[in-house]
Amino acid sequence: AEDALPFIEKALESLRGKHDVWAENRYMDACGIMAEALKSVRRLDESVSYYNDAIKIGERLLYEGNIDDPYLLTLCYMYRGDVYDALGDNENALRDHIDACGSLEEMINNGSSKNNHLLVELCQDIAARLMDLGRVEQSEKYLLKSMRYGLPEMEEAIGALGMPDPDDYDDEFY
Repeated sequence: AEDALPFIEKALESLRGKHDVWAENRYMDACGIMAEALKSVRRLDESVSYYNDAIKIGERLLYEGNIDDPYLLTLCYMYRGDVYDALGDNENALRDHIDACGSLEEMINNGSSKNNHLLVELCQDIAARLMDLGRVEQSEKYLLKSMRYGLPEMEEAIGALGMPDPDDYDDEFY
């Protein structure tokens, strides 16, 4: 990956300062690729910086309705959370994984993604992290979500057992 860094930098340089939608989407892609390359050579602080750039651009493009691939934004949240985790920054790791989960859940619910498996894994990871922090009720929300998306037939059973709908929980975690 170290050998790829100069080539990725050339791609970034060719896109910097261009403000058309196509170029901004490609710049977001290139920032994500650079972040991953830097992560693979353990330059974690620099990796976070490139993920920050990709997420900032992606959020704006999403808000404007101009993002080519919202799934890439979800992955940037997830992978930046992984880098924060490697840096020992548990709160930011948790925040990014929650943001990735929310983004992926929205895509699944509106039919633009079918990646239930990844969502289930994210929900289970978030639930474990919250449990480790002693946030039992918030952990329960993500365990219920993992069951909802991993075993859709459980949704009816959850209701029949009188368990709360995961969407009824307070979303204020941080």
